[in-house]
Amino acid sequence: MKVADGAQKIIAARANGMKPADMVIVSLVGVPATENPYVTARVDEQYDWRWVRNLDIGVYVQDDDDWSETVKAMMMHKPLYLCVWNVPGKWGARVWLEPQRDEIHKPQSMWKWEIDFTLWLDFQNEDFAAGKRYLEKK
Repeated sequence: MKVADGAQKIIAARANGMKPADMVIVSLVGVPATENPYVTARVDEQYDWRWVRNLDIGVYVQDDDDWSETVKAMMMHKPLYLCVWNVPGKWGARVWLEPQRDEIHKPQSMWKWEIDFTLWLDFQNEDFAAGKRYLEKK
C-alpha cells in the first residue's frame, strides 16, 4: 500500500528515532498554506497510515468530500491527537475512535470501530485559523 505524498520524509525521520515537533497536517484538499510539516492525500485512495502513530495530526477537509473513512484509517494507527479542520467552513473538531455499540459484549480484539467528534468552540476555531498554538506545560 502506498503512503501519502510527503510522508516519506517523516517515515525516514521516524526510522532514525525522530519525529516532527509540530502537528503534521494531512491535507485532503491540496497543498496547504502552512509552516507545519504536511502531506497530501486523496479521499478516493487508500494509504498506509502506520507512520501517524503517536503523532499530532491535523486533517484538512472540505464539505464536498467523504473523508470519514480516511480519518478512521488514520485513527486505527493510534495518533497521539487527531483533529479535522474544515478549510472552507473554518471549523474544527477533535476526533475519537470508539467501539461500535453492539461490539462491547465481545472481546476487545474483535471490536469494530467508528469515529466520533467533539466540535471545537468558537474561540478554538478562531485560534486555529489564526495559527495560535497551545503548548503543554511540563
